[in-house]
Amino acid sequence: MGVIGGVVSLGIVMGPALGGVILGLLSWHWIFFVNLPVGLMGIFMVKRNIPDFKPAGSSRFDIPGSLALFLSILSLLLGLTLGQRTGFFQPLTYLLLGLWLVLLALFIFIEGRTAQPMIDLKLFRNPVFSVNLATGFISFVGLGGSVILLPFYLENILGFPSMQVGLLMGIIPVMLGLTSPLAGVLSDRAGSRRITMTGLFLMLLGFLAASTLDQEPRYGAMP
Repeated sequence: MGVIGGVVSLGIVMGPALGGVILGLLSWHWIFFVNLPVGLMGIFMVKRNIPDFKPAGSSRFDIPGSLALFLSILSLLLGLTLGQRTGFFQPLTYLLLGLWLVLLALFIFIEGRTAQPMIDLKLFRNPVFSVNLATGFISFVGLGGSVILLPFYLENILGFPSMQVGLLMGIIPVMLGLTSPLAGVLSDRAGSRRITMTGLFLMLLGFLAASTLDQEPRYGAMP
């Protein structure tokens, strides 16, 4: 789990770091071209390592639930996008956000009455599962939001060049890649609860430190 967490974290935060390096050395067009070799490598690895077999049993895909979830997420994203452009008090924005809530309720209704749902809602009756899922969601939102905003802060506010911003953002994936497997090893020895609480406490300290940032650099002159 530690290795998987490290790989997932690397994938999430590698984009801004690699994007900054590409923008510093090449043009923005290469941000799209760089996906081609990665995609081809992924296809090759899937074809080579994942066996092609059909699971036993007569399982069926939850088409009504997946359709309701897809339309719900689509309405939410469209509502947020239009709200940023035209304002959140426009009738169309209200309509899309209201449609998101209706479709989300419909999705929950369908999942509770389907024999083979996309998401088994009975899992959320387990308090350990629900608390851990909520904690993980909040952690990823906080970390993802910081990673998304930090390049704009470094380049547009503090004036760092794109190349240097990419190198600074590279610190995050490097540390996540190093600490995730180590956290997995320590969890096997000391228990996952202690490691999890320690990690959440360190993240809290980091977010509190980030909240003190402003438009004035604290250390040295700008390059």
